[in-house]
Amino acid sequence: MTLLGVIFIAALILSPSVQADSALEQKFESLQQAMLDKDHQRLSELFAYDGMLHIANMPPVEGRPAIGGFFSRLFFFLESTRYTHEYTSIATGNDVAWMTGRVVNTFAGDRELTSYEGKFLMIWENGDDGWQIALYSVSNNAPN
Repeated sequence: MTLLGVIFIAALILSPSVQADSALEQKFESLQQAMLDKDHQRLSELFAYDGMLHIANMPPVEGRPAIGGFFSRLFFFLESTRYTHEYTSIATGNDVAWMTGRVVNTFAGDRELTSYEGKFLMIWENGDDGWQIALYSVSNNAPN
């Protein structure tokens, strides 16, 4: 086999991962934009219908409708969110991925803004509707 043949075969084998990674990256960018726009409807649509949101020290929020409702209430107090994406891993079958990073949420208080730094974990599933969030978990670095 020639070098050109090896490169062609490698490109065929690797291209689904590159496409999946690109599609997943676009979904993550959509999530960030929905958070900046405080668009709870668009944000909730990024979740699987049976998706889950878990924020430290709070009970889990289960299902797309409940997640949309949670964010619609949260956006009254949330001034800004800043994500720093650190790592993504996609399963060989391109059906599951996980993503980690850091997040800073700033909330409006009675007299001043308060920021909380934490970490996030997102588990994504890739199905008929493309990449959707199965689990979004956020921690808070501040002591209790």
